Amino acid sequence: RTSNKAIRFYKRFFFCARLLEDPIGAALALNRIGVAYHKVKKFEKSLNFHKKHLEFSDSDNIYAAYYNCGISLRFMKKYTESIEYFKQSLDWARKKRDYASECLSC
Repeated sequence: RTSNKAIRFYKRFFFCARLLEDPIGAALALNRIGVAYHKVKKFEKSLNFHKKHLEFSDSDNIYAAYYNCGISLRFMKKYTESIEYFKQSLDWARKKRDYASECLSC
């Protein structure tokens, strides 16, 4: 299946980024793995990778990690926890004056 193949390639990407000591590449790979798991409705796995994405992200690129954690939790029907992640993404967007991201977080 295409999604499983994508997950394998993104995991290789993550491994290579770690070898190259590229935290931004590693964060991007973790994000893509989380999105791929979300597409196959494996929301718990998706959330785990988005939380790992939070650990690797720098302050300029952390918005997607917060937002995607919120999405995964929403699909898991964990609404209160989901809202907390959306609030964090909204706070980030407001601090950066990123109005498009701010709209998504509301």
